[in-house]
Amino acid sequence: MIFSILFSLFFCLFIIKDLLIDKKNNNKTNYLKYAISFLLIFFCIFIRSYKFTKVPIPINFDESSIGYEAYSLLKYNIDRNGISFPVHLISWGSGQNVLYAYLSIPFIYLFGNSVFSIRLLMLIISSFSCIIMYYLLKDIFKDKYLFLFFIFSIMPWHIMKSRWALESNIFPDIILLILFLYNKFFKSNNIKFLYVISILLGISTYSYGTSYIFIPLFLILNLLYLLKNKLINKKQSVICFLITTFISFPMILFTIINYFNMKELHIFNITIPKLHYNRFETVTVIKDNNIVKSLLLNFKSNIILILQNDDYRLLNVIKPYYTLYYISVPFIFIGLYYLFKNKNNYKLYNIFINNILSSIVVMMFVTKSIHRINCIWYVLIIIVLIGIYNSCKDKSYLITISFIYFVFFLCFYNSYLKNYNKKLRILNNNGYYECLNYIKNKNIKYEKLIISDTLNLPYITYLYVNKINTNYFITNRKIEKENVEFENVIQIGNVYFKEPKEIKENNVYILTKYRTETLKIKNKKCYKNYCVVFKENHF
Repeated sequence: MIFSILFSLFFCLFIIKDLLIDKKNNNKTNYLKYAISFLLIFFCIFIRSYKFTKVPIPINFDESSIGYEAYSLLKYNIDRNGISFPVHLISWGSGQNVLYAYLSIPFIYLFGNSVFSIRLLMLIISSFSCIIMYYLLKDIFKDKYLFLFFIFSIMPWHIMKSRWALESNIFPDIILLILFLYNKFFKSNNIKFLYVISILLGISTYSYGTSYIFIPLFLILNLLYLLKNKLINKKQSVICFLITTFISFPMILFTIINYFNMKELHIFNITIPKLHYNRFETVTVIKDNNIVKSLLLNFKSNIILILQNDDYRLLNVIKPYYTLYYISVPFIFIGLYYLFKNKNNYKLYNIFINNILSSIVVMMFVTKSIHRINCIWYVLIIIVLIGIYNSCKDKSYLITISFIYFVFFLCFYNSYLKNYNKKLRILNNNGYYECLNYIKNKNIKYEKLIISDTLNLPYITYLYVNKINTNYFITNRKIEKENVEFENVIQIGNVYFKEPKEIKENNVYILTKYRTETLKIKNKKCYKNYCVVFKENHF
């Protein structure tokens, strides 16, 4: 609670800064508006940070994986597969995006390997996105922006994505920052904003695989629009294109190497790796025999996803509130109508349209998933807000709509804090993280540690919690199957990931609570679904 309050107050400094600038310039100051803005920012950040280490359940194997990669890069300058400074992680064989790992290194250094340290980066980035959205909406909607920012602040998609470390979910935050900078450019006509945008576009290719489709299209469409409207000249457009291309060039090489099954490449200490298994081919239609049919089917299923607000993944949605609440669906259509109607009056609207068009192409190439089409969610929320803004000319209607959204939010947030973890117990290995910490903190000795293989990729959380030396892991690991989408490590030295037939003295076990009851084991320490098990008088 104390952390959440202090963390939220830090972001309120932006409002205090605006107030002080207003007073310094002797502008007419609306103290009520500043007070409301302060409270809204505090509220927005607080609901994202409150109990963020406990809800969702610590710790997902994606989080453990990216956390251990960050630790390994910090400590040994290699990833867990022994590769020096990779531009993309091999991880469990089929790859994991690298940007989140590199950005997490300072937090791992400061706070060690913990749920707090690996989730803090996502929370900070998402909180800054709240501030960016506040200023963006202030420019777009003028007098009604506070109502619309409040509605944004309680959207389930953004709250949920802020609270756990799915590394691909920093991609939409980069896009939002780019939208904000385009708005700055249109207001100032300062070309430096476009150069910064070009840098960010290049960096974003390291954040998520769908950026390989989205970024080239988004960049080209925007440059064509700017050229057509004589907002930039040809030389400036070429410079922007070259900046993005130069920064993303290692990822271009990575894509070529893995698509054509070539050998990994080294540039000084930087590695462009060859994945053990190219997962990009399994989640996209890039190598389908009937690619046209697959493109259309994917597009259809992703459109249905947006309209239903649901991809049937527990980590992405809570029913019946979903990503943006069902009440938002009609406003999507209204917002799209006014977006295209007013595109000639608002230059930024054309960038939104280009975002939509680029996202549509992504939706055609990837199978249905909320996080795989995360490039569209911020602009989709803005479209919903455009729809609400144009549907509620009178403030009394806007107050009513805001109140309805707030009621939905209260139900959603209550369900999220109280019931969400119960649904995730099996999915997130509920209790396993605590069992590992119990053994570590008690400094329990054993000849063998045997961990139930009913867990989802249990080895990676073991590595993260225990800060296992990467070189030791590489030398002493035994992989069940290699060159598959998820390579499963079944042994690391004297640690085994299997279901034991009997309990032996001098060994320590982590088993499901149900299994300990079946074996009638009394000497155990249990956390939720899993227990640390040992023979009588073992320690």
